[in-house]
Amino acid sequence: MASDRSRNGASSLRRWTLIALGGLAFVVVGLALSDYLTPDRYVLRIAAPRGAAHDALVRALVEHAARYGVELTVVREAAGAGPMNLLAEGRADLCVMSGLPPVVEGVAEVVRLGHETLHLVALPALAAGGFDALRGARINLGPPEADWRDVAQSVFTFAGLKPGDDYVASELSAEALLATPTADLPDVVAAVGGDCPAEIAHLVRHSGYRPLRPGFLAALAQLRPGLGLATQPAGIYCPVPPVPMDSLPVLTVDVRLVARSDASPRAVKALLSAVLDGEFGRRAGLPGLSEARLGDDRQLRLHAGTLAFLRRHDPWLTPEFVEETEDLRNLLAALGFGVLVSWRALKRKRRRIVRETLHEVDALEREALRLETSDRVDAGALLRVRHELAHVKRRLVEQIVSHERFADPFLTELLAHIDALRRGVLEAVAHRAQAPAAEARPSDPGRGVRPSARPLPVTAGADAGGPR
Repeated sequence: MASDRSRNGASSLRRWTLIALGGLAFVVVGLALSDYLTPDRYVLRIAAPRGAAHDALVRALVEHAARYGVELTVVREAAGAGPMNLLAEGRADLCVMSGLPPVVEGVAEVVRLGHETLHLVALPALAAGGFDALRGARINLGPPEADWRDVAQSVFTFAGLKPGDDYVASELSAEALLATPTADLPDVVAAVGGDCPAEIAHLVRHSGYRPLRPGFLAALAQLRPGLGLATQPAGIYCPVPPVPMDSLPVLTVDVRLVARSDASPRAVKALLSAVLDGEFGRRAGLPGLSEARLGDDRQLRLHAGTLAFLRRHDPWLTPEFVEETEDLRNLLAALGFGVLVSWRALKRKRRRIVRETLHEVDALEREALRLETSDRVDAGALLRVRHELAHVKRRLVEQIVSHERFADPFLTELLAHIDALRRGVLEAVAHRAQAPAAEARPSDPGRGVRPSARPLPVTAGADAGGPR
């Protein structure tokens, strides 16, 4: 019974070792092929800020991303809830932002999509007087949820004007500006958008507003990250009469695509392929993504999908990869050593089982020979030897089946020897059973007796005196 338990334990150990190795191989192959086994359709929610320029940008993103297997679902921002609020609350996965996004937990930067222009227009008298004439004026900085509101406010702060003390801040949206009567419009309007937003063109053409010309824009662009300097051509706001009369220096604000950190890196990588490698990037004139283009002025860390896109052409076997997988290599080496030791122990155990079987068969063969050559008939002992040989044969067959050693000639020959020995013991038992029967058979009374010594037959009815 102990031998049976040891054999069952060895078979179970071998089976579980193979299962563990198969599982490890499956995990390694699955990780290597994960990029190819992943479905090529992704769904992301993108927050669309208010504004015609942003709306057009989001529509273009939705259209081109669908060709690359990325479905973008547009989430419209509500009053008082900007795109960053939608990201922080988990109602959106992506959003388009103007300016430098604030540091928010769980939000990462994906890519820069270009830039927009900061437009500053004022009533003609205020525009001619410069920033000193703006004290006490009503300045519209955009709605509270506008992501570029702080950029507009920074221009007036740089000029020495503080909200509340030097001017009254207004919070009208682009739609509200278009619907407000001229008499109720603010004195100064700041807006971020394309080359000529609809509300700025409306104010210039129908209400007589004129652009402001700050002389410190270059200095502000150098001091504040995310800002640049550009020039607007003459007549951009109104062709006849041309407004402005000549080229106009303006600030540009970076447009960034940001995402939740837990958004799928593969989906973000596929979206970047649609933005930069497809028709969208060619039409928008976006250069290829690189570390230099990302810049050092960002406040948010890069998204994992952006890093994967940057490294999509890198060789997988790099010094960093080798260093990062050092612990894995040590683990695999330890597992391999453990498997080798287990295999050697299992092999030694198999050899020990075979040696024990040989010794047991030899002992039983000697016992059978002793019983056959003894003078005393002991058929029960011979049958017991035959039964033990059958038990040994069964264990040997289990050994062959459990370890799949069907082609081992030594074990096959040993089985044949055990069968021959069992047949010999059975023949010996049969011979011993026939010998006592022959000795105990009764002999014929007339065999070997002389005729004169045989008794005479007695006739019925005769008396004791003799025949009549």
